[in-house]
Amino acid sequence: MKPQHKISIENVSVAFGGDAGGPRVIALDGITAHAQDCEFVALLGPSGCGKSTLLNLVAGFLQPTTGRVVVDGVDVQQPGPERAVVFQDANLFPWLSVAKNVAFGPRVRKAFGEKELREKVEHYLDLVGLGKFANRLPLELSGGMRQRVALARVLINEPRVMLMDEPFGALDAQTRMVMQELLLKIWERQRMTVLFVTHDIDEALLLSDRIYTMSSHPGRMIDELVVPFERPRTYELTMEPEFARLGRQLLDHLHDEARRVATMQ
Repeated sequence: MKPQHKISIENVSVAFGGDAGGPRVIALDGITAHAQDCEFVALLGPSGCGKSTLLNLVAGFLQPTTGRVVVDGVDVQQPGPERAVVFQDANLFPWLSVAKNVAFGPRVRKAFGEKELREKVEHYLDLVGLGKFANRLPLELSGGMRQRVALARVLINEPRVMLMDEPFGALDAQTRMVMQELLLKIWERQRMTVLFVTHDIDEALLLSDRIYTMSSHPGRMIDELVVPFERPRTYELTMEPEFARLGRQLLDHLHDEARRVATMQ
């Protein structure tokens, strides 16, 4: 019997507009992709190709025009805490401390008693290296530290699926490297399924088990790459010849797509 995918995206298309005589815009066209349990999957492609739209479908923020999005064998109809989202902007409540930001979601849902909630907040802040900053306000933190708070705020919900929309895209190169290595350590420990949106080839290769490369608008799948590198991984992997070879292969796909689009304009 064929094993069930954790996430299954089946021939999905998304179109916006077209009502009252307005223009109809196709954002995604016939997308099929999947992720296994505990797999780290990257969506790679240029800006505007529909990566974030695809992530929003899995999150339940949008519904497909055609096709199905299935998680754990159930069609996605709405958002749920088992599918957590990390955005590029940390979106913290500026008037709440770090600890209260992390505790906010579970407290509203009454997911834990207060004693258990305090223990979980402490655990996840320690996990992201911010245990000593529990009482600080977000404005007192660097961009990288705020993104760590956002990770802890997601992890405390103990999601089965983590959806990440270019979470390190606004960070400087050094902080981005630190956050990538932190994410690898957390994923290797927590082992949830991750769907990760990026336009950075090296980031996709470093983090992922599988990479889907998407075309320019409208978004289509143009390549699927199973990443061959063993885990655990560190940043030294980026210096390996095979890493460079696969990076060139992915870059060639993106360049071919860019040239195709240019000839159509």
